[in-house]
Amino acid sequence: MTVSTRFVVSGFVLLSTLAPAAPVTAQKSSTSGSETLVFFRTGYQVPAGKRLLIEDVSVVCAAAGALPFQGGDFTSGDFEKYGISGTAKLGIFYAPGNCPDELDSENACPGQQHVVGTAQTNGTNPIAVTSEGRPVAGIGAGRRIAAFAEQGGILSAFCSGLVGDFPSAELTGTGRLVNR
Repeated sequence: MTVSTRFVVSGFVLLSTLAPAAPVTAQKSSTSGSETLVFFRTGYQVPAGKRLLIEDVSVVCAAAGALPFQGGDFTSGDFEKYGISGTAKLGIFYAPGNCPDELDSENACPGQQHVVGTAQTNGTNPIAVTSEGRPVAGIGAGRRIAAFAEQGGILSAFCSGLVGDFPSAELTGTGRLVNR
């Protein structure tokens, strides 16, 4: 079964199709059985009856530069010198049926956003160039964090820059599943 959901992030509407199967890389239960250590990645959905205490996250984005190489004064040498930067964020979103808060005026559940850090690279060559001639580089940030997601919460990542959200982001992290 696949779930299509509409989320609003930084004024942008994201349409997302997410499979409810949890992308977990490993789980280990405590000896008391009251909590489970989870290693998660983008798209993880908190199981029913559980709360995820998020402890550590890393976000990696494919970020496109604001200025194109072609037809302007900006060159690949400038990109190597100045690089690219953005703000890496953890997003926690809920389908309307799982929303722990009141739905907004458009019957959407307000999501949570947690800043992971400033992701930046310079001194490197772009990994690709967009059709508009804009350089693309991989940037990332990670840190210990104190956040939580309720049952049904779906974890995602995104990076924001001067010209808006970057199109591609991956999340990895650890946390503890506890009973609600």
